[in-house]
Amino acid sequence: MNNEAGFKTLFTDFLKAPKDNFTLDRINERISKIEIKDNKAVANESESVYNRKTTTISTMKYSDFLKELSKNLNINIKTLHQSIIDAEIDINNFLNQTTIRRIKQNFDNYLMAKAFYEFSIEYEQVSNNIHPTKLTDENGNVLKEISTSDVGVLFSNEKVAVSYLFDELYYDSDLEKTNIKSEIEEVIVFTKIPKNSIKIPIAGSKSYSPDIAYVLKFKNGQQKLHFIVETKNVNSKDALRDEEKFKIKHAEKFFGGKVNIEFRTQFTNNKIVDLIKEIADNAS
Repeated sequence: MNNEAGFKTLFTDFLKAPKDNFTLDRINERISKIEIKDNKAVANESESVYNRKTTTISTMKYSDFLKELSKNLNINIKTLHQSIIDAEIDINNFLNQTTIRRIKQNFDNYLMAKAFYEFSIEYEQVSNNIHPTKLTDENGNVLKEISTSDVGVLFSNEKVAVSYLFDELYYDSDLEKTNIKSEIEEVIVFTKIPKNSIKIPIAGSKSYSPDIAYVLKFKNGQQKLHFIVETKNVNSKDALRDEEKFKIKHAEKFFGGKVNIEFRTQFTNNKIVDLIKEIADNAS
């Protein structure tokens, strides 16, 4: 009961926050004039910002709205109803699918922000099962082929680095393309991480998947999967949306915990060789 009450308070505070959560559905009245020119009827439908009538409508019943919102947020209907009352929101004008989508998106981002600024995020290992994966079958055998869409939506016939796991260049951004073509002595093998093969849980019931994994060799001869890269096609973290910043924070927490793999975000002004040198220097 205490957890439910605490969550109700959290959702109520979210609803009270000044966000664009609610959208009106309207019917706009337009007046058309029919003129006869050269024995033909021509409709004149020019609009005016003044000469128009707008009627607000709701496209859902309140009960259906609550059921759909409950399903999207995985929150008890009674909790949602009481939160709306406590937030003193006149919800009757906003009973539509657009409002549900906006509340879902904004609440996910709200939870991500709360997770780092007010709560504590920890990851615990819950299973030792590894296979099957996007690269292996249930016995751990490497698959002969995978779907190209899992490693990139764009294609180039340019040559990939010898240390790259695949022999064709599929990529999702120019930064990834440059990385895949870059041959670096300290890299034993590297690969695009197939989409959704690594899912980092983040606050708000979402997951986050990084881009590239590297196995590196160091001066002491040690070899290990040591480096995960997330490529961002912007100049710096400041240019990222808040949602992307919080996802990266989750990834840093995930790989910096029990997994103990170095994680870096690569921006357009970062060369992959410089990031790898940073990792190698820290390991020596």
